[in-house]
Amino acid sequence: MLLNPFILADGTTEYTLSAGAAAVFESAITPYISVTMMDSTHAIVTYSDDGNSGYGTACCLTLSGTTITAGTPVVFDSAIAIYTSVATMDSTHAIVTYRDIGNSSYGTACYLTLSGTTITADTPVVFESANTIWPSVTMMDPTHAIVAYTDVGNSSYGTACCLLLS
Repeated sequence: MLLNPFILADGTTEYTLSAGAAAVFESAITPYISVTMMDSTHAIVTYSDDGNSGYGTACCLTLSGTTITAGTPVVFDSAIAIYTSVATMDSTHAIVTYRDIGNSSYGTACYLTLSGTTITADTPVVFESANTIWPSVTMMDPTHAIVAYTDVGNSSYGTACCLLLS
């Protein structure tokens, strides 16, 4: 599939963006998708798995050329988890933030470990004990991340907090 061409600012070079074949990683409705690169051939995708009660789920995606292969999905929260946002901490660890509908819609984070294509989820931790929407997380260094979100429990103010891995 050929997408729109891109021309550099000086107009001298044109690049064409193309897309490989699409690959299904979950055979169910999957809203609230977020993906992060772990290394040059692996990524973690997080989502709400509507085929499994909306549970927060993560899956390793492996890239070979332009072919994507999905690993076995793992549930990181056995409750409805929406607005997932995932960030790489290092080549084997990531952090996912989300709104935990099963826990009063609190802002929650979970540490994910990748070994090969297998993901293991740590125990979820609440970072905001109030109704939280649209969290977005980014890594600062291998032990610190920042999550920004709308704090519905505080007049829907834009709020940020540091997540510390120890």
